[in-house]
Amino acid sequence: MKRLIFQELELVSFKTRRARRITLDRGRTVIVGANHTGKSAILKALYHAFGATPPKLSQQWREADVASMVRFTLDERPLAILHHQGAYS
Repeated sequence: MKRLIFQELELVSFKTRRARRITLDRGRTVIVGANHTGKSAILKALYHAFGATPPKLSQQWREADVASMVRFTLDERPLAILHHQGAYS
């Protein structure tokens, strides 16, 4: 069985010139916060980085011109994926 562990999520908005780095714990990460603070946005960004279309993706996100980078391990092998404007690396 494959073991996938997310390590880090980096988001860069070229329109707003803002960036965010979120480091995830190897064992367990719990995301808590008040309403409308971005908890769901983190999960949607992970979906987006891997090419899925997240449900209810806001217009604000679509207009922000966001590049997503996810670092992860798959069966202990370190990997990363970069997604920006439909291109992957």
